[in-house]
Amino acid sequence: MIFPGLRYLGSFEANDSLVFTYVDVPGIVRSGALSIPEPGFIKEYEILKDGASVQVDWHDENQDGGRCKVSFGERVKTFDRCLPEHFGNGWLVARYTSGEHAHSFFAYNYLNENIIQFLENARRVCVRDGFFFVEGCDSWNVHDESGSIVASLDASDASCFLERPYYHVIDNLVFMGGGGLGDNKILHVFSPEEGRLLKSVTWSNHINSLTKAGEDYYFIDHQHLYRLNPAAPENSKALATLPAPSGVSAWRGYEQLWWDGHCLYVASFRGNFIQAYDLDGNPLPSPSIPKGWQVFLYGDSGVSFMANFNIVCLHEEGTFATGPGGILTWKAGQFADPGVMEIEHIQGWSFEPITGKKNKYGYRVRASDPSGEHLDRHAGHHLLALVDRVAPGTINGARIGEKDFNGVLELILITPQRDFLEASHVQYLIDLFGQMCRMPINYRSSNNRDRLSLKIFWQNVNDGEATELIYDSTAMPSI
Repeated sequence: MIFPGLRYLGSFEANDSLVFTYVDVPGIVRSGALSIPEPGFIKEYEILKDGASVQVDWHDENQDGGRCKVSFGERVKTFDRCLPEHFGNGWLVARYTSGEHAHSFFAYNYLNENIIQFLENARRVCVRDGFFFVEGCDSWNVHDESGSIVASLDASDASCFLERPYYHVIDNLVFMGGGGLGDNKILHVFSPEEGRLLKSVTWSNHINSLTKAGEDYYFIDHQHLYRLNPAAPENSKALATLPAPSGVSAWRGYEQLWWDGHCLYVASFRGNFIQAYDLDGNPLPSPSIPKGWQVFLYGDSGVSFMANFNIVCLHEEGTFATGPGGILTWKAGQFADPGVMEIEHIQGWSFEPITGKKNKYGYRVRASDPSGEHLDRHAGHHLLALVDRVAPGTINGARIGEKDFNGVLELILITPQRDFLEASHVQYLIDLFGQMCRMPINYRSSNNRDRLSLKIFWQNVNDGEATELIYDSTAMPSI
C-alpha cells in the first residue's frame, strides 16, 4: 500500500521501527504502515544494543537538532547537536546537525570512552569490524579504532556529479569504488581481518547496488542484473537486462537491488519502476507505480527491508526536492498481490481560495477523517503539495507558481470529537509548517518577501463552521 506523507531524505532504525526524516520532521514505519510518531516519540526515543542504550532527543532545548545520551553500565555520556547514524558493537557514530562541525561525523566508543572526530568533508561513515570507512566527494579514508588513517583511496573517476563512490561488503572484504560511467573502474579492496588493502580490481562495470540472496551475491550496473563471481568480479554473469527508462541518455539515475527472502527487486528512480526477479534472473509479475507517483531514491537511501516488509520511498511527480511524498510497503514475496499499489485514502479533503486585499488570495484546506493521526498526516501531505505548487521558495529556485498568492493559509481538521486530535499530531503539522518556512525550503508569498501564515482549526464533523482555533502562526509559536 502507498501511505501519503512527505518526501523523506533519510532513515534510521530505532528498535522495531524505521524512522524517516523530512529535514527534521519524522515519520515512522512499523509493521509495514507509515504513521506520525506517538506522543513523546518525537522528543525522545531509545535504541538498545548489546547491553548499552542511546537516548535520542529529536530537538534539544535550543532547537538545534538532536541530542544523544549514551549509557553503558554506570557510564553516561551526552552529545549535543547530533543524531545517530550507527549504534552497536561498542560504537555510536553520529552526524553533527548544526554548529561549527555541522554535517561532519564523530564516533564514540562506549566501552572505553574513546572519541574519534571525522571532520573531513564526509558524506557518510560506514563501520565494519573495527574500521571506519569515510566517504568523501572523491575519496575514501579508512580509519582504525584509534582514529589513525590506514588507507586513503582515490575515487575521482566519477564522470557524473550525481554518481557517489560506493561501498559494498562481500563475504569478509570491503569493496570501495569511485562511481562514474567510464570504463576501467577501480575497485579498492580492504580486508578488515588483515587490516590492510588487497590488490585492486579493474573492470568496466559500475556496481550500482549489491545484495546477498541465499549463498550468492547479485548486483546491478546501469544495464544488467548479474550473479557475482567473487573470485573474479569482472567475469560475473549477466542474468537479465534491466527495463530501459524512456528518453534516458547515459545516466539512468539511482537504482537499488535487494532481496526479501522470496524475490530480487530492482527499483529505479529515473525509470520509475520496481521489477521483481527470481534468482535466475527471470522477471516476475510486477505492478506499475500509479500515475502521479514516482520512486524516490537518493544515493543508497530510499529502500529498506524490515520486519518482513519491503519499504520504498516515493514522491509526487512534478514536485521539488522537499515536496510531498510517501511510503510504499508490501509483505515479502507478495509484490504481485492485488492492492499493493492501492493508495491509502482519508474520508475527504478539498481546498478553496481565501479572498484577500488587492485581488490577492490565500488558500483554505479542509480534511476530514475519524482518525486524528490519519487526518493530520494526510492534511500535512496535501498542505505541502499545495504550497509547493503555488509558492516561491529557496529550494525551488524562487519559482512563482501563482503570482497573486498572498501566503495566507488555513487548515480545517474535521473529526467527530476534539480529543481525536492529540497534541502530538497537531504539533506534527506545526513542525512541518515551521520547516516549510525555514531554510533550506523557505516558502514565501508570491512577492518573494512576506512569510507564510497558518491557522489550524478543529471542526466537529456535524457542524458547518470551524468551532475552535487551535493554532495561529502569527500569534503563538506552538500549542
